[in-house]
Amino acid sequence: MQSVVIVRRLGLGAMMLLVGLWAAACSGSQGVGGGGAFAPRTAGTLTVATAQIPDPGFWAGTPARPTGGFEYGLARALASRFGLSKLKVIIVPFARLIAGDLGGADLALSDITVTSERAEHVSFSSSYLAAPPSILVRPGTEVADVHAAQRLSWAVQTGTTLQSALEEAIRPATTPLILHHQREALHALRARRVQAVMLDLPVALAYARESPNTYAVAAQLPSEDVLAAALPKGSENVEAVDSAMRAFAADGTIERLGRKWLATDLEEGQVEHVPTLRTQE
Repeated sequence: MQSVVIVRRLGLGAMMLLVGLWAAACSGSQGVGGGGAFAPRTAGTLTVATAQIPDPGFWAGTPARPTGGFEYGLARALASRFGLSKLKVIIVPFARLIAGDLGGADLALSDITVTSERAEHVSFSSSYLAAPPSILVRPGTEVADVHAAQRLSWAVQTGTTLQSALEEAIRPATTPLILHHQREALHALRARRVQAVMLDLPVALAYARESPNTYAVAAQLPSEDVLAAALPKGSENVEAVDSAMRAFAADGTIERLGRKWLATDLEEGQVEHVPTLRTQE
């Protein structure tokens, strides 16, 4: 069984199954999977960076001791595939991750949307989850179309694809709150300082599932955005991680993780129950 070591570092910073677990292991300083060798920075250890714990649906528990979550499960599956006996998790602010500073980690799993701009600073793995932007509101708030969305007061995390989606697809009538952390945007919604927050759909659904009396997902935006692991730019481990992601999709591990932690059930079409925002009445 893998042991887990947590290090706090640098501060605390549609939905579709794309990629699940193909176990293959060998011991030593390099892990070998079907896609070739994985060379960890620390022998026998997979070091994973993420921006915050807890992150409902993705990382459960505390920074000192995560206890589950979709990306936590994905990290453990990667360590197992590469034959690494230890999983070490470090906390690195999101802005540092997308700028290419992984804090010495082998890879980052932190709800990171793939973009060409970010790919200038990090190397992305194959994607593992679709993540269109979505509108998180308080229960009872309806957002029938983009005109209704424009009339809402908004909060969004700075430096994210969600900020771009809000500014370009919604164009709110009033200036949104641009905040440094996702938790600040959610606090603004809870405190009724704003009426809506833009979040990746799987993240929004996880918050709504955890706190149904506090949050609801009103709509999703048309998008092909996906989440992927970020590796140091030019990392020789990209091929091995790509192979792992494809294998995880093939044997259903990501599907199982999604159903357990994100309430994803493609067979039941649950995501289709979140309406796509209409551009006109």
